[in-house]
Amino acid sequence: MIWAELAIYCLLIISTLIIEKVIRNKLNLPKRTKYNIKFTKKQRFIEVLIVAIFIIGGFLASTSVDDIGSGRTLNEIPIYLWLSFFILVFWSFRGYMAKKSMKDSKEYMIYFVFAAWFPIMVIIAYHSTNIFLN
Repeated sequence: MIWAELAIYCLLIISTLIIEKVIRNKLNLPKRTKYNIKFTKKQRFIEVLIVAIFIIGGFLASTSVDDIGSGRTLNEIPIYLWLSFFILVFWSFRGYMAKKSMKDSKEYMIYFVFAAWFPIMVIIAYHSTNIFLN
């Protein structure tokens, strides 16, 4: 059973590499990205704020409160969905900043595609792990 789970993980990683290659070929993008994420103070502050909010949310999602024996968490969103939402927001912001700083290039499309694909990948990996562990 562990081999099936590892096969799913490998397929997810291979699909990510294939998606990147297809996007780079379709948009005629170079192998190296030109956008080096040069931070201004405002960009750095926003990214640190995003990370801090999601760390606090992840901590609350993993902390449970014993409310009459229920053991429910402080944040009702499961941790894998919280991680997926974090990846979506963080990479979307990076894509927006790449689009804003490099208006003539379409490299920002890679960030937006990965912002959509990585949360799906996390959810698939979580559910495949649950299926094979139970």
